[in-house]
Amino acid sequence: MPISLDEFRVKLINNILLSKSQEDVHHFIDVAMAELKNKKPGNVIVKQFVEKIAGQLDAYSPMNIEAQPWSNINMARILINRVKNQLLIPLV
Repeated sequence: MPISLDEFRVKLINNILLSKSQEDVHHFIDVAMAELKNKKPGNVIVKQFVEKIAGQLDAYSPMNIEAQPWSNINMARILINRVKNQLLIPLV
């Protein structure tokens, strides 16, 4: 049974938080975006998915999180912003 985009997003956020390194964060985001693009949901859906992830990451506070998950969140923010910028560039 296929999972919904919300479940997919929650799984990605959990993987980010539980990653042991920033390289793992990069890997999880790359794999998630590749899986999403393979399903060909359309650019609008991909943009909404990325925006929701960005919003969720922005909602975390460093006061409530340990050092490694906070480092992972910061790396994920950088990578998600790169994905957002790539989505803004029209394909040639």
